[in-house]
Amino acid sequence: MGSPATWRRDGNVPDDHPPFVGRAQLLTTVEAAVRGHRLVTLHGMGGIGKTRLAIEVARRMRDGFHDGTWLVDLSHVRDPELIVPTISEALHLDDRTAAAPLDTLVGYLGDKELLLILDTCDRLIVPCRAVVERIIAETAYTRLLATSRQELDVTGEYTLSVQPLQVPAPSPQITDLRANESVALFTERARVLSPDFEVNLGNMEQVGELCRRLEGVPLAITLAAARLSDLTLDDLLDRSPTPLAVLENPAGSGGEPRQDTMMGSIGWSHELLEPHEKHLWARLSVFPADFDLDAAQEICAADGPLARDKMLGALTSLAEKAVLMRRESPPMGARYRLIETIRQYGEHWLRELGDGLQQRLAERHRDYYAGLARMGEDAWSGPDQVEWYQRMRMERPNLHAAMDYCATTPGEAARGQELAASLWFLWVGCGLAKEGHHYLSRLLEAGAEPSRARCRALWVHSYVATALGDPTTALQRAVECRQQALAIGDAEALVFADKMFGTACYLQEDYPAAQACLQSMIEFHGQERDLNPGLLPAIVELALVHNDQGAPDAAASLLADCVQFCEERGESWLRSYAYFAQARTFRNLKRHSEAQHSARESLRIKLRFRDTLGILLCIEELAQISAEDGQAERATRLLGAAQANWGQFGSPLLHSSRFRDEHEQCKDMCRAMLGGQPEFDEQFVRGARLDLDMAIRYALDTTR
Repeated sequence: MGSPATWRRDGNVPDDHPPFVGRAQLLTTVEAAVRGHRLVTLHGMGGIGKTRLAIEVARRMRDGFHDGTWLVDLSHVRDPELIVPTISEALHLDDRTAAAPLDTLVGYLGDKELLLILDTCDRLIVPCRAVVERIIAETAYTRLLATSRQELDVTGEYTLSVQPLQVPAPSPQITDLRANESVALFTERARVLSPDFEVNLGNMEQVGELCRRLEGVPLAITLAAARLSDLTLDDLLDRSPTPLAVLENPAGSGGEPRQDTMMGSIGWSHELLEPHEKHLWARLSVFPADFDLDAAQEICAADGPLARDKMLGALTSLAEKAVLMRRESPPMGARYRLIETIRQYGEHWLRELGDGLQQRLAERHRDYYAGLARMGEDAWSGPDQVEWYQRMRMERPNLHAAMDYCATTPGEAARGQELAASLWFLWVGCGLAKEGHHYLSRLLEAGAEPSRARCRALWVHSYVATALGDPTTALQRAVECRQQALAIGDAEALVFADKMFGTACYLQEDYPAAQACLQSMIEFHGQERDLNPGLLPAIVELALVHNDQGAPDAAASLLADCVQFCEERGESWLRSYAYFAQARTFRNLKRHSEAQHSARESLRIKLRFRDTLGILLCIEELAQISAEDGQAERATRLLGAAQANWGQFGSPLLHSSRFRDEHEQCKDMCRAMLGGQPEFDEQFVRGARLDLDMAIRYALDTTR
C-alpha cells in the first residue's frame, strides 16, 4: 500500500464519477454559499442528486482549501457512536487514544482550512447536528457541506433546496431539446451502454415525453436510460404510467409529491425487471454498503436463476440496469453497491416477501462475516497480511452490521462477542482500536454470562485498551477475564489474561510485574510458537521491558529470534514493532548503524499498514539515533517533522512520560550541538514544514 495517496492534502473526493450534467447556476450558488458560510446544507428528496452535486462542488473548490476537500459517506452508519470515527477515518486521522473521539477530532481540525462533506445525514440527524455544532464552535476555518433530506437546524446554517432538473417543454426545437438538462442527462447515461445513442428528429418526441414523465429526477432518468440496452423508447413510454406520482408508493412515505414520484420511478424500474432480478434486489438490501461476488453468492443465493453459479450474471444484469453500482477495487476485484434510496426500496420488498426471509438473510450475513473474520485471524500472521488488512478495512460496514445484529437480537450476544474478539487484528493491527473498544464494550454489556466467548472478548478488550493507551481499563478487563476463566475452567483465557495484565503493567512502568506476566506467556507457548496476539507480542514487549531496565543484551537476543521467525512466516505487522524495539536496543548498545537500519525497516513496513502512530515513533527514534551519532541538523529536522505531524495521531508522543522525556533530552542535545536556540529553531522549523509524506521520505533517505 503506497504512501502518496494515503496522506494527500488535497483530500479524498473521487475523480472517477461520470460527467456532471446541468445545474450550472446551482453550482455557482452553492460555491458562493460555501465561501460565505461555515455550514451549508443541501436538502431534498432521495435520488435528486445531492451527493453528486456536493462532490462536484468539492472538486471545483479543491484548490481553494489549503488542507483539502474531504468526503464522509454516512449512508451506511446506523450507530450514532460511529459518526465521529467515520469522519476521522475519512480524514485519515489515526485516533488511537482513550480520549473522547469528538475531542480528538475537533483538536485535529483546529485551525485547518478544509471543506468537510457530510453526506447522507438523514438517518442520524440529531447526533449529526451535535457533531456539526462542536466542529463549528471549536475550529477556526473548517467549513461543512452537508447533504440530507431535511435541514440540520444548526444556528447559522445556510440551506439550499435541491430541485429536479429542468424538463423540456412540449414540442421544442431539437437544439433546445438537446440543451435541456434532463435530456442531456438522459443522453449521457444512455451512452454508457449504447454509445451511439443520440437525440434526433426521429426520437425527440419520445425522449422529451419520457423526461417530462420522469419530472427531471436524476435517479429516475438514470434508471430509465439504462434500459435502452434492451428496450426501445416506445417500450419505455408504453410501460411508463402518467404521472409517476400516482404509482403506488411501496415505502408509504405519504410525503411530498416529488418523493412519491421518486418512489414511483423506482417502482416502475422494479416492475420492468425479471422476477428473479426483483428477488435479488430485495435480498441484496441486507448489505449496508458495498460487497463482493462471494458474499452475494453465500448470502443471497437461492434455487434457479439465483443459484451460486448464476449470481455473477444476475449481478451484472442489475448493474447494467443501473440498479447496482459496480466498481473495481484492486487488488480485491469488483465491488457492488445499492445506493441508499434503492437499497431502502429493496429492504421494503424484502419485508413484504415475508416467510422469515429477512431474518434468515440477516443470519446468513452474520455467519458469513463471522467466518470471514475467522479466516482473517487465521491468515493474519502469514504472507498475506497486507491483503487482509486492506480487505477487512473495506468490509467494516458489513462487520458493523453483523455485530449490531448480535448486540440487538436476544440470544446472540455470545456470537457477537466471539466475532468482535476474532477481529482483534483489525482493532489493534489496523488502527481501529476505538471501534473495537466500542463494539467490545457494547457486546460485553449485552451478555454478562461467563463463557469462553466472553472470556476471549474480555482479554481482547484489554488488548485494545492498551492500544488506546488506557492501562486502567486494560487492567480491569484482564482481572475480570481471569476471574471468569477460573470460574469456567478456561486455561487458555487465563494465560491470555495474565499476558494482557503484563502489557498494561508495562504501560504503567511496573516492570517486575510486566516481566513476570510476559515471561509466563512465552513459557506457556514453549516450542509451539503460536503467533499473534500471544507469543510474538509478548516477546517484543518483554524486550522493551529489558531495555527500560538497562538490559539491552537480553533484549537483543529476544528480538533477533523474533525477527527471524517473523521473516520465516512472512509476518509483517509484528515484525515492524520488533524492528522498532530492535532499533531502541541497538541505540542503547551504541550500535548506531544497526539501529538506523532497524528503524528504517520498521518504517517501511508501517507504511504498508498506514500505521501513523508507528511511523511517527520511528521518526522520533531516527531523530534520537541521529543525535547520538552527532548528526544534529538531521536529528533536529526529524524532531520538527514528528512534532508537526503528531496531530494526525491525536496523542502527541502517546502522552507517555518515557517518550516525552526522551524527546526533550534529544532537543537539548541537538540545541547544544548546534550552538544555541536560534540555530536549533532554524532546523526545527525546516522539519516542521514537512508534511507526513515528505517527512517519511526524509527519514528514509540514507544520503543525508
